[in-house]
Amino acid sequence: MTAKPIQYRDISEREVLKYALDYTMPWVIETFRAIPDDLVAVRPRPNINAPGYVFGHIAVTERKHVGMFLECVKDIPERYLIFFGSRGCCEQSHSEEEVRAAIESKDALISYWEGVRGKTRAYLDRISDADLKTVPQKTLHPDDHPNRHNPIREWFVMTIQHQNCMMGWLEIIKKLIADKT
Repeated sequence: MTAKPIQYRDISEREVLKYALDYTMPWVIETFRAIPDDLVAVRPRPNINAPGYVFGHIAVTERKHVGMFLECVKDIPERYLIFFGSRGCCEQSHSEEEVRAAIESKDALISYWEGVRGKTRAYLDRISDADLKTVPQKTLHPDDHPNRHNPIREWFVMTIQHQNCMMGWLEIIKKLIADKT
């Protein structure tokens, strides 16, 4: 018997989320690694954050998003708390010194995100597809589709969208750096 094409396979929503989370991770890491070490904490333009900040922001916000379901995540290193900005990644105005002080090394920051991703996957392994479909009844409007308004699914989708957006910022930063050299 031949394998069914993926669009015809039975695939759980959790598997789709895992795939979507992991799909761009290698590209983001590769892009971050391609940025010279001496420029990791440097803003390529005044209105664009340093690449180290953008990468750290991806990791810390993923941990915060998933942590909302794990009740009060307290395992984010103190030095990385600057990466979780209340005004958004692109608007923060941390100095190069603050970003440099938060980043022990590119490899340490990459390892942190990989650890965060491991915790995200472990959380997805603990929940069921039913957990991704359960909707608080008070949020339903008669015209709503029953698979909408699930806070767990929405946070995962937001994390995936955020990661993809930040990957775009890293690509822009990489290009700006290449244009200067």
